[in-house]
Amino acid sequence: MFLLFFFKVFSERIIKQLKDGVTINGVFHPFRIVQLQGDMPAKAKIGNYKEGGYRICIKCDIVGNRIDNLIQFNTRNFQLATTKSYREEVKSVTKGEKEESCVKGESAFAKIMKLPISITGDVMHSVYYGPPKDDLMEILKVKTIAIAFDDTVKMLV
Repeated sequence: MFLLFFFKVFSERIIKQLKDGVTINGVFHPFRIVQLQGDMPAKAKIGNYKEGGYRICIKCDIVGNRIDNLIQFNTRNFQLATTKSYREEVKSVTKGEKEESCVKGESAFAKIMKLPISITGDVMHSVYYGPPKDDLMEILKVKTIAIAFDDTVKMLV
């Protein structure tokens, strides 16, 4: 609760700063927030959504299937969320009409950003040490692929 209160106060101050803008040589220039970056927990706090589960991404309309103790996402056929569809989902969740959603409610930053598209992941966690690295390490465990990879690297060097 304290964190939500803090975000509301923080976003109110940002809104004031955005409205104030800056005047340079007599010309007013408003500020805009294009995106906020963060790791998964930070993005979840900023956007006020759940970090994982059946609905793992506020940018995609994809739902997982529970198989034993795992949640599997086995389809590539899904729709990307738009600002409009996201706002409709927030309304459904706050009215109690939708239970299976990663959205918990309105974000404190909803007035100053285009949600969900303006919340992005950071390269450190999502690329360098994230799923692509893990996937590559798993693929390279297959001996024939590892040998082919090594041979390709030798040809490049």
